[in-house]
Amino acid sequence: MMKSATSLDRRRGTAWRGRKPALYLLLTALGVFAYAVKVVSQQPAPAQTAPTAKPIVVQWHEATEFTIDGKGWTATATPYYRFPAKAHGVVPERLWGQSTHTAGLTVRFKSDASVLYFFWSLGHDGLGNTTMSDVGASGIDLYTRSPGGIWRHRGVGRPTQKRGNLSSIDLGNNNHSNREFMLYLPTYNGITDLQIGVTDGSHLFAATDRPAEKSQPIAWYGTSIVQGAASSRAGMAFTSILGRALDRPIINLGFSGMAYMEPEVIQLLAELDPILFVIDTLKNSHNLPPDVLAARIEATARTLRLTHPGTPILFVGESSADPTLLPRPASRIQEKVIERLQKEGMKELYLFDGGRLYIKDSEGSVDGTHPNDYGMVSFARALAPALERIIATQPVRTKPFISASLQTFKP
Repeated sequence: MMKSATSLDRRRGTAWRGRKPALYLLLTALGVFAYAVKVVSQQPAPAQTAPTAKPIVVQWHEATEFTIDGKGWTATATPYYRFPAKAHGVVPERLWGQSTHTAGLTVRFKSDASVLYFFWSLGHDGLGNTTMSDVGASGIDLYTRSPGGIWRHRGVGRPTQKRGNLSSIDLGNNNHSNREFMLYLPTYNGITDLQIGVTDGSHLFAATDRPAEKSQPIAWYGTSIVQGAASSRAGMAFTSILGRALDRPIINLGFSGMAYMEPEVIQLLAELDPILFVIDTLKNSHNLPPDVLAARIEATARTLRLTHPGTPILFVGESSADPTLLPRPASRIQEKVIERLQKEGMKELYLFDGGRLYIKDSEGSVDGTHPNDYGMVSFARALAPALERIIATQPVRTKPFISASLQTFKP
């Protein structure tokens, strides 16, 4: 007999009411669990202790412990001045100030380090100038000699202030052999303090002496271009490029705006013992009256010949990035004086045409006068063959230099 719908509904309701407490408990448990998950997910991750960086311990060495190349005199007021102390008050004051710049000076050393550290302070305010960056004027520039003997650029130290510049150069390999390094010093600033550092376990050594046939320097007297304007870094000055190409020290006596062949300066030049004198002053001395310029060119040649009877002397003509401006009157005057002295019998006297220095595509200069890096390479490539030919005629010096005379020629 079928049960009535009413009785069925009554029993279903009773069953549902019997299960409601259990369902409520289940839903409540699920809610508590969900809340717990939410709360836990919102809690911050437990703090993790960062690994402590191992401190870098650097062993510092004064650069003067190693070989400083490019100096003409040892009796200088500081290890990094180019003129001897006795020149102060004798040469023009502005010229003396230029001589405190370290153009052409290099520190040669060996190391087995994979990273080198440098700490240096500068002698003058102002890191750059109108044509040169801070790196070009006041930075340091590192090269290393490859196994094949070629010098390779490794990096620069960028100055940020006058005192207390710190820089590191990663050499990029783990070859711990004792490699030879050459550090170029600023071209348009001085150095008051320079230290080279390596980490614990690495070493610094003095560089091997140059062989006798490569030890005698070239003495290069000239203008701002010789000093290094406007190379991007010290190693790109054309005299620096030539020094590496010839594997020979070059005494850089470039003085910005101050190369006038004064008798006092030529007398200092005559105290040196180079394998070759280069006189490269016309970019400044063309401002002299023609008769004064001619007299100073002759006096320079005769003074150096009196004091160095057999040393070659090379006079360089005036350059320009615009070849249509050449030759200039000053170069004509110099050519006439030197050709006359040659006809009189003065030996080992040479001329170099300054018109050959710039590549004729107008890209080699920053301002028509001062070469950029491209121009510096052009200068070096033009000059190198001439220098090699002249030097090849010279015997290797085996005895100390003794000047034939310390008197300046006076016309």
